[in-house]
Amino acid sequence: MKSLCEMDREYELREAKAATIKENHLKLINGLIGLGYFKQEVIDFLTTYMHTAVTEAE
Repeated sequence: MKSLCEMDREYELREAKAATIKENHLKLINGLIGLGYFKQEVIDFLTTYMHTAVTEAE
């Protein structure tokens, strides 16, 4: 059984990873918009990309 300290550390690592992923997604979105893509184009691209990634992961 894991100690509370170990469980807390794992939680902190998961949260840090999630924050990094969110930050990277925002950089990607802002970068694409900065390159002149419309928001809807970015949404469509990300929707397709995420669908493909989830499908491949299954």
